[in-house]
Amino acid sequence: MENTTTIIQQIEEKRIRVGKLLVFACFFMYATSMAAKGVFAAESKFIKELWQIKNYSLVSMTNTFYFIAYGLVQVILFFIINKINVHKYMICSIPFAAISMMLMGTVNNIYLMWLFFGLTGAFQAGIFCGCTYILTENLPIKLLSFGNKMMNI
Repeated sequence: MENTTTIIQQIEEKRIRVGKLLVFACFFMYATSMAAKGVFAAESKFIKELWQIKNYSLVSMTNTFYFIAYGLVQVILFFIINKINVHKYMICSIPFAAISMMLMGTVNNIYLMWLFFGLTGAFQAGIFCGCTYILTENLPIKLLSFGNKMMNI
């Protein structure tokens, strides 16, 4: 009986260690995706000057395309989240989000920037809800509160 209790405690301790790593990975993934998007907002004045764009509204529309795509995919995910395999969705969408984010560095006009920001918004839309869903499904009960706090910082 004592041996069984020890084994159960060891398993629970390992689940907590792995759970903390999972929380960190989800937080890091979400934070970096939001930070990368913020770089454009911080450099938008420089981009306007570099590409000699006369109207600043053309530059600011880039974030609008991101949020439109992000919002539409969020609404769609709300209705289908229980019908899809969230793990596979995350495995597929995260590399595409990273690729579209990297491709933004290669564009040389604002219209292509709109396209890549829209694609990035669509791919990143599932990262927050997907991470939260995965944490809820996989964390030990002791870590649920911690995971929720980290994802909502």
